[in-house]
Amino acid sequence: MTEDPNRKEEVLNRPADAATIESLCEAGRLGPAACEAAQGWLRASRPWWDWVSRSLLFVGAALVLSGVVFFFAYNWARMSPVLKFVLIEVGLLACVVAAWLTGLERIVGKVLLLGAGLLVGVLLAVYGQTYQTGADAYELFVGWAVLIAGWVLISRFAAFWLMWLVLVHLGVILYRVQILTHEERWPEILMFLVLGLLDLAAVAAREIGAKRGAAWLAHRWPGWVMLAAALVFLTIPTSLLVLVDEYQHPVTVLAAATWVVAVGAGYWFFRYRARDLLSLTLCALSVFAVVVTWIGKGVFGALEEVWSACLLFGFAVLAVSSGLGYWLLRTWRAMARQPHG
Repeated sequence: MTEDPNRKEEVLNRPADAATIESLCEAGRLGPAACEAAQGWLRASRPWWDWVSRSLLFVGAALVLSGVVFFFAYNWARMSPVLKFVLIEVGLLACVVAAWLTGLERIVGKVLLLGAGLLVGVLLAVYGQTYQTGADAYELFVGWAVLIAGWVLISRFAAFWLMWLVLVHLGVILYRVQILTHEERWPEILMFLVLGLLDLAAVAAREIGAKRGAAWLAHRWPGWVMLAAALVFLTIPTSLLVLVDEYQHPVTVLAAATWVVAVGAGYWFFRYRARDLLSLTLCALSVFAVVVTWIGKGVFGALEEVWSACLLFGFAVLAVSSGLGYWLLRTWRAMARQPHG
């Protein structure tokens, strides 16, 4: 039985996808080397396509949600309270139902659930503006975080977790600013310490989850964001302890000690266990900020001539940055030579 030449031509004119390549290989139209090369090309091109499609999905979702917010802001005076609540609740319900029908194992379902979480915040803001309850702004963010906590847990979506952490951060900051009186108010350093410890706990949870095989934690970028935030919150009090005499009290010393432990543990873990150069770079930048602050205090305190102090300080910054850059280069080369495992 002869093969239909039209069918052969149709197969050869199909787009190069996995099914077509597999059918051609099974039919003997491609040799073993050609099959391996074609499958390798497909594997190499797919991550780029996944990145582009996900990026467009996130950008589209962000534009739609920002359009919802601006729609209410522009038409606020012309809309009745009933219409405001109906529109938001219908959109929220539509996102939840669509996420359930799509499935949370797919990225589209996760983004829809994230959109529903954002609309909860819009609903709370509209409620507060409509009825003027007199509630403080921190209650909006705390209530928002509490209401969507269940969705965050089941979403297994790193972006949703990061959004929830931002809400918790805002709640802590606004509670300190709006509720506590001047006598009760926490020192700023204590707030930085609390937020830094919260972010360090999130980094540890992410690393433990990834080690135990959680696929949604396989990407490292959430850990980089949380580690950067933790180091910023701990670097600020450490630099203030070096720079300003008024901040030399036990809370600042505790924050500085926490910074030392965090940087040391980060070096050990990301150098020998997780093998992550960018995380090591973040730790190095934190050390750079503290060292440069210490040098700057000494230089500007010792020299009365401003221009001479600036020149000497500039050379010191170049020396410290060059040293850290050289250390990172040597560390990267040593990590590249060592086998994983």
